[in-house]
Amino acid sequence: SSSSSSSNITLKITLSGTGSVNRDGYGNLGCGTDQAPATNNVCSQTISNDSSEHELTVASGSFKSWSGCDSVENITNKGSVCKFKADGDKKITATFN
Repeated sequence: SSSSSSSNITLKITLSGTGSVNRDGYGNLGCGTDQAPATNNVCSQTISNDSSEHELTVASGSFKSWSGCDSVENITNKGSVCKFKADGDKKITATFN
């Protein structure tokens, strides 16, 4: 049945401006204008749809804001962290100055 089969979600990260982000845990993702990004500064990744929590952190650039996150927290030594659960397709934008 469909409830017992594993399924995936798509994470799309759009970068506005010059910078890069990392996804922590469950297979790290580097996405950035200085890290050979996908077409038009959009990185896509397939993630298991298991409701696990993921974090995106700023790796480089003059960071301005996140959008599309489930929540955003300022964490010591990490800076502004975008948190989301892998419970459906996610479209997240990181805006840099």
